Amino acid sequence: MENSSYEQLSTVSTALIITTIYIFILNRRNNLQQKKSSSLRRKKICTIGF
Repeated sequence: MENSSYEQLSTVSTALIITTIYIFILNRRNNLQQKKSSSLRRKKICTIGF
């Protein structure tokens, strides 16, 4: 019984770690895309200004 509960704990912790890393990578991608789009918007505003 102890062995199976330990295995369940390890699988749950592994899943948690994987999801955390996945969310972290997604957040970084979103941040990069937002930075790109904001710089594009600034360029558009500059061209409209000129």
